[in-house]
Amino acid sequence: SPSRQRGRPRKRPRSAEDVAEADAEGVQPSQAAAVNRAAKAAAKEAEVEKLLADTIRRDTELYERLLLFEPIEISELRARLGAVEPELRGLGEQRLRRFLDRQGLVFASSWSGDATAGNIR
Repeated sequence: SPSRQRGRPRKRPRSAEDVAEADAEGVQPSQAAAVNRAAKAAAKEAEVEKLLADTIRRDTELYERLLLFEPIEISELRARLGAVEPELRGLGEQRLRRFLDRQGLVFASSWSGDATAGNIR
């Protein structure tokens, strides 16, 4: 007979911190954990957005182009940001697009999908 049980996976034990938070707030522990995760994600998003804004401002030529509403190829923008701030090398294109949209900044996107094959001169 197999030694593993079949059926529903076991729930992981709650941490004392999650239980205490839930009791203090009058919510279920699973809700408290979800709220905690959402708060951490929001804090991380704010940190990345601040890093993006600071990095763009440090690259004065790029910053001026954005202030003058010159459309900049999204691939060029990602490359320049990654060169200035290594922590941003893994930044996804969608996350960068959301940031630029929120800031009201203009960017261009290559239709071919291959950013290196763009015909910008």
